[in-house]
Amino acid sequence: MSMERRIRLLHVDDEPDFLETTTLLLGRTDTEFDITTATSAAEGLQRLQEEQFDCVVSDYEMPDTDGIEFLEQVRETDPAVPFILFTGRGSEAIASEAISAGVTDYLQKQPGADQYELLANRIKNAVEGYRAEQELEQIRDFFEEAEQLGNLGAWEFDGSGRAVWTEGTRRIHEVEESFEPTVETGIEFCHPEDRERIESAVTRAVEDGEPYDVEARLLTAGGNERWVRTRGKPIDDGPEPTIRGFIQDITERKEREQRLEETNQRLRTLVSNVPLILFVLDSNGVFTVSEGKGLENLGLVPGEVVGESIFDVYEGRNRILADTRRALDGEQVETTHEIDGRVFETTYQPIVNEETGKVEQVIGVAVDATERQQHERALAALHDATDEIVDAGSEQEVYEVLAEAGERILEFDLVAVDAARDGILEQVACNFDPEEYPHHERTSLADDDTFGARAYRQGETIVVDDIGEYDIAPADPAYRSGLTVPIGEYGVFQGISPEAAAFDETDRELAEILVEHARAKLGRLADRRRLTERSEALEQQNERLEQFTGFVSHDLRNPLNVAQLELELAARECDSDHLDSVADSHDRMEALIDDILMFTRKGGSVETTEPIALDSIADDCWENVDTADATLTVKTDRRIAADRRRLQQLFENLFRNAVEHAGHDVTITVGGTETGFFVADDGPGIPAEGREQVFESGYSTNQSGTGLGLAIVAEIVDAHGWAVRATESEDGGARIEVTGIETEHEP
Repeated sequence: MSMERRIRLLHVDDEPDFLETTTLLLGRTDTEFDITTATSAAEGLQRLQEEQFDCVVSDYEMPDTDGIEFLEQVRETDPAVPFILFTGRGSEAIASEAISAGVTDYLQKQPGADQYELLANRIKNAVEGYRAEQELEQIRDFFEEAEQLGNLGAWEFDGSGRAVWTEGTRRIHEVEESFEPTVETGIEFCHPEDRERIESAVTRAVEDGEPYDVEARLLTAGGNERWVRTRGKPIDDGPEPTIRGFIQDITERKEREQRLEETNQRLRTLVSNVPLILFVLDSNGVFTVSEGKGLENLGLVPGEVVGESIFDVYEGRNRILADTRRALDGEQVETTHEIDGRVFETTYQPIVNEETGKVEQVIGVAVDATERQQHERALAALHDATDEIVDAGSEQEVYEVLAEAGERILEFDLVAVDAARDGILEQVACNFDPEEYPHHERTSLADDDTFGARAYRQGETIVVDDIGEYDIAPADPAYRSGLTVPIGEYGVFQGISPEAAAFDETDRELAEILVEHARAKLGRLADRRRLTERSEALEQQNERLEQFTGFVSHDLRNPLNVAQLELELAARECDSDHLDSVADSHDRMEALIDDILMFTRKGGSVETTEPIALDSIADDCWENVDTADATLTVKTDRRIAADRRRLQQLFENLFRNAVEHAGHDVTITVGGTETGFFVADDGPGIPAEGREQVFESGYSTNQSGTGLGLAIVAEIVDAHGWAVRATESEDGGARIEVTGIETEHEP
């Protein structure tokens, strides 16, 4: 049985007998046909829509549509299917028209059976060509898809310099279909730094037949830089040397490699600089990797124990060996090991073969946590020292805690604390015998240049690794390094060592934390001292004021009472205008004494408050003041919370002040505001430049006034937490406004 594919044939002819004969005779040839017949072009088109055929054979002369018209209709739906015109009418004109229309072959009907063998061969050749073209097109599609999926392209050039690029190669170079490549233009696309290397590889391939496989950079027509891998191989394909090859865009791979290299570099930097150990054990516990800066603390170098068993290296260290066995049994282990006084936080991660389920290796990371734990312990100790500082009752106690903590917690060799007093740094605490160790007992901040004076003046910590490199002479030549931290305005804290570079960044950080707490405590002590001194001064002032009040009340009022009595007796014996002047002076003295007593005795105190109606208290106060012919108008029914006696004093002083300054026939108005009340008059008013001074004690524009009336008002307002100001009334007189008052509602 033939393995050749059968040919599916559509035969169109308007003579059914001829169709039957053709079908019969074609079936007797060597080629296997599956023949479908149609007696008209319309029926033929219907068959083409319903089935797939390898070839169409058609008569030329048919009733409705001739063979050429039928061919054109077929080409509209299938431009490539072979179409053979098999006709009984033959002429050069018909043949020419058929060829122009795109016929595959033209065969004239002849008498006899031999023509069917010829027809079979023509059909077979046409179908083979058609199938070959289809397969080639399929290969092209597959190749283009492969190029796209693999970022690949093919190329070829010969000795003349002519080049052929596939679509993939053009895509990589970002050129149009119209671009005509040559060897020279291909090399020009190479990055300038790689161009010479590519050109040399191409030359060797052409001249010596040497294949090449290189990676280089391209600068595409679109201005993008890409990494490519290009392979070229000479082929023996004619008189001219021909090089054929492939090009692949490897930009993404290169970028991944770059990122991986950067990650590896960071890892190498980490392993080389951070105190950790990275190790790998095989399934038997033998070191295959041993890296990391942490090895230094164990007296090892990277790679030193590779090839040795961990059970030999750490023989006798049962904790380490037990954890290792657990990891080799497949358990992830996180633990802490202490080795030669160093503390390592260690993690074992077993790597298990998924197929066998067995541990192939163990990856371990051991981080040297010694310094961190020491730092944590120091911070905890600093917390305790801070509590001692907070509880200290004096500056000296703070200084002594600082010195003791510097030795006990920070482990400084020598510690001194200097207090700043009157431009001098004076040593007030230390952890050494002053008789045994030389030191600066007193340092002038203005004249002396020491590390303590510098740190204090600059307000910054000074760390000195080698005192010999500075132009400052230490108190003892044996001192090599130092750490000086200013305690704000209160002094300096110093650590001193006979060894160079004894103080690191951790020492500085911990010392600054300790000193900052001390500075804050010293500030609170200074505030408390100033508050105590102020309280004592106020107490002494109040005592003197009380003495003065007693003097005014007794020693001045008694003589005044005697003078008033003597004046009254004198008035009975004689009549003189001078006696009236004396009486006025006595009245002024009595008013002055009353104001002074009121101003000094009450002070700023306010007793309990209660809801008070402004209209009621204003009327009551008006009755208590000598108002002569003055008139009072109350335009508010507001209630406020106030000390009744103090509010009464306020109104009486405002009424008296208005009568004294605006005249005996003044009209006084009491009214409400949004946040308080006002007392206004229609007198001459207060000059704008004097409205802030009127509330100062002793200020008065009336020669007969005491200058205390509005000062008392301001003091009462302030005691209540209100505010007061002087302004101009609607009538051009004075207006005193009291604001910031909470309104009380009727119960």
